[in-house]
Amino acid sequence: MPDSPIYIGIDIGTSGLRACAIDDQARQLAEARAPLPAPRVDGAAIEQDPNLWREALQRVLSALLGQIEVQRVVALAIDGTSGTVLLTDTRGEPLTPALMYNDARATQQLARIRQVAPPDSPVNAPSAGLPKICWLAKHVDRN
Repeated sequence: MPDSPIYIGIDIGTSGLRACAIDDQARQLAEARAPLPAPRVDGAAIEQDPNLWREALQRVLSALLGQIEVQRVVALAIDGTSGTVLLTDTRGEPLTPALMYNDARATQQLARIRQVAPPDSPVNAPSAGLPKICWLAKHVDRN
């Protein structure tokens, strides 16, 4: 159907960014991909520059939107790696590198969380989001 709605899905992964457009019958109409460089690893600290995501997203969307009728797009879904944490300002501009899903530097924060969280809570993992947020709160310059 020429006037059927189009839905775009975007997946931000560790090694690349992918997007596809489908119609209301779940038929794939277009696809685009852009690689990302490997995150920086320094012991338990694993970071990625979020500006790389923005650049990859711009390349992918440019390629994808060139293959479809943009005016038919009715919805957009975005997903990323679980547990990746990024602080931004009120405009969404990154304030820090992204602490990746497998970043495990927040050991002191995790020890404090384990004192109060239920033993089976997902926040008890070294790579959980809450310990990373607590680490950032202690280490980010607030000026």
